[in-house]
Amino acid sequence: MSLHIPLSVRRCISITLSVPAVILCAFVLTVVLPVSFAADTIPETDVPEPPDRSYRFFPVPVPFYSPETGWGIAATVFGYWNADRSAVRPDTAAFVSIFTENKQMLFGVDVNKYFSGDFLLLELGGGYGDWQNTFYGIGRQSGAVFDDAYQEDYVAVGPRGHIGPSFRIIEGLYAGVRLIYSDTDIEILDDDGWMASSNIIGRDGGKVIGPGAIVKYDTRDKAFYPTQGLYFEAEYSRFTGSTGSDFVFNHFRSDLRNYFSLRQNHILATQLQYEYSSGDIPFYQLPNIAGQNGLRGIEAGKFIDRLRYSFQAEYRFPVWNRFGGVVFAGAGQSFSSHADLLDNIKLVGGVGLRFMLDTNNRLNMRLDIGFDDDGDVKFYFNIREAF
Repeated sequence: MSLHIPLSVRRCISITLSVPAVILCAFVLTVVLPVSFAADTIPETDVPEPPDRSYRFFPVPVPFYSPETGWGIAATVFGYWNADRSAVRPDTAAFVSIFTENKQMLFGVDVNKYFSGDFLLLELGGGYGDWQNTFYGIGRQSGAVFDDAYQEDYVAVGPRGHIGPSFRIIEGLYAGVRLIYSDTDIEILDDDGWMASSNIIGRDGGKVIGPGAIVKYDTRDKAFYPTQGLYFEAEYSRFTGSTGSDFVFNHFRSDLRNYFSLRQNHILATQLQYEYSSGDIPFYQLPNIAGQNGLRGIEAGKFIDRLRYSFQAEYRFPVWNRFGGVVFAGAGQSFSSHADLLDNIKLVGGVGLRFMLDTNNRLNMRLDIGFDDDGDVKFYFNIREAF
């Protein structure tokens, strides 16, 4: 899925949790429910593999707790169909709704639908959020303004979405356009804080509307659990007053993934991401090195700036029956100028547990435990691999 998720939504979906026992119990409980929806089982060696199914849907409710949210529930439904047409490019849909004890909420949907075989890809996504976030400052090197203890809370409210078609140029290569939209209201909770007295761009919220161009190249052998191949995606977007945007800025992002089969069911996966923005970009849209698809182990929104990069590698291996494991490590940074490319690099590492919801298409549910170089620990629960 290629939904560009801003800070408030990334923070919410990544569900950074602070009570390990609660999440571990939730993982065990939610394993039972998906199994009840999965008719296939791991076959014995003398039983033939059941035929592939062309569609599946997996509802997964996840209870969670964090000091920022109190108790909450995240209900996710992920599904695919037309998998018999293409193991690499099935149609997919994901739905998420999150509610917390502190009256925070999020709704989101992301759909990828192919037409004419797989000649035309239509991508659409959207959502609505009402979520409290933490602002740690922009550029952690600016010690004259921020220190390690600085943080302020704000609430981001509003809808967002994207839509656009892509067309197959050659096998595995797609190019297309998209329209991006968001309308965010910002409420700063500390009237005496730095945010309230500063001229930070986006302090009062506003609309972000503009067109973009996207290119994808995909040689993976499977969509949900690649064992070999390459995936590359690059997108450029332009936001101006002529398109209805309250902010004028450019944004570029790229994502390169590679997969290597070391031996049967032992996979090495790598990912390199890069983002660049220029112009009057609102602070809540700035590139962020953390999040569900970024560096696991760092608080979402803690390191934001006009540029960012991250590299991570993950070793995936079988454990027992439907269970698998991963070990991962990564490095990255957010910065204001390419001159600072190698300064203050952040390091992360971690381990994860996988449970295979669908044995035919190797769709996994995952629990990841990530930690950064300061010893902070974060938990992530989702369907599908991190990358």
